[in-house]
Amino acid sequence: MKMMDESDAENIFIHASGMHCMNDSSEFIYGFKQFRKLLPAVENKLGIIPDDLKLSRAIDNEANRIDGNWDERYVKTLLEKLLTPFVISTSSNGDNIPMWEMYGDAGRGVAIGIDIGNVYVPIKKPDGTKVLDFSKYNWNDIHAIKIVQHLSLGHPAIILTINAYRKYLEDAKQREIDLGDLQVRTLYTMCVLTSALIKHPAFQFEKEWRILSYAKQSDEICYKTNSKGFIIPYIRVPISKSQFRKIIIGPCNQGSYQKELIERLLVDKKMTGCKVVCSKVPLNG
Repeated sequence: MKMMDESDAENIFIHASGMHCMNDSSEFIYGFKQFRKLLPAVENKLGIIPDDLKLSRAIDNEANRIDGNWDERYVKTLLEKLLTPFVISTSSNGDNIPMWEMYGDAGRGVAIGIDIGNVYVPIKKPDGTKVLDFSKYNWNDIHAIKIVQHLSLGHPAIILTINAYRKYLEDAKQREIDLGDLQVRTLYTMCVLTSALIKHPAFQFEKEWRILSYAKQSDEICYKTNSKGFIIPYIRVPISKSQFRKIIIGPCNQGSYQKELIERLLVDKKMTGCKVVCSKVPLNG
């Protein structure tokens, strides 16, 4: 989870970092390459016949025109312009040795448990399952989305892509702007959505959920230095205190002493509904 900030009467503010600052741009590029492979299947599903309307054809034409790795150059352009969501990374794998080693200060930190069900906005389907209604997705509000490694036509990123494609087709009929410009704008939207919602299979063990939001005009873009010494942008995202359920003290901490201190802090912050427990992982630091 990203660094927390000061709180107000109802919320704790958590730092959501720019998507382009997570690991490196290779994850973004990987997601976009997977999207490109599946885009023709999306077009077949939508029944798009004219070649001049196919976005996959527009990508191929541009890639053939530009020398070098077009995927990488296109994605890096988006990254450099900060045209990506702000992200809080969470995991359903909260007490796990690799996670402590990679993200929990080698077991000396804590894991903060959030009730993701109150951030995730479920819509009931007729069969009783719950999904996000992506046709009404508001990127200015926070939503938690489970990251799936294998892209398919049922993947959240593709559902968003299909909705973006349908809007593009409606706009193309009106032709109020140049078709080429419209295609570039639509591909940007699809690229961002896809890359934000897919990870390389090597990270499957993380069981990641991402809380995604674009910065609103009223948001102040702040900057900080991360653990690697790089200056990165972030926005302060309010999470209700009532959604904090558990704090797990890292396996390399002085458990009972830290537990007492954190419990006092939670009382001071009026967060008595948040339980403090010690890690069950046998890890010495």
